[in-house]
Amino acid sequence: MRQCLLICIAIAMTLGLKLRESGAESLAAPSDLRICFVPLGAHDAGLLEHARRGSEYLYGADAVVLAKEKLPTKAYYKPRRRYRAEKILDYLLAEHGEDKGCDLLVGFTAKDISTTKDKHIDWGILGLGEMDGKACVVSTFRMKRKAKRAKQIRRAVSTTNHEIGHVLGAPHG
Repeated sequence: MRQCLLICIAIAMTLGLKLRESGAESLAAPSDLRICFVPLGAHDAGLLEHARRGSEYLYGADAVVLAKEKLPTKAYYKPRRRYRAEKILDYLLAEHGEDKGCDLLVGFTAKDISTTKDKHIDWGILGLGEMDGKACVVSTFRMKRKAKRAKQIRRAVSTTNHEIGHVLGAPHG
């Protein structure tokens, strides 16, 4: 457990340095920022906890885990048997967008998610963040491929912090 915590801290510090090097230090969240994680359907509680702690560390935020919810059936894309990330974001905003205690929402699931990218109508992804918005979603489905637990943890923390960065306004470099 201690080794996992050290890995999370190292990843968060690395991401913080990359933000500062890119001139994005103004994206650092205020200390009163509250990030609400929403477990959606099947999820890895251990990876969720590492992602939560990593976001607290990097963004100086209060990060909490809300009650588990079902994945929205409207987000299911039957031809590929996965969930559309944009529709999950819509769901999170509809269900929690007005929550007074949540400044930023992170949907967290083990189910496969996708989005449209260029000519690909259904591109599998690790996460999607609403640029300058309020919500993002992270999937651990692809993080577990050919990866031992320590690598899965690094992927969960870095992907979550990456998507939170988009919500706070950081573009892809």
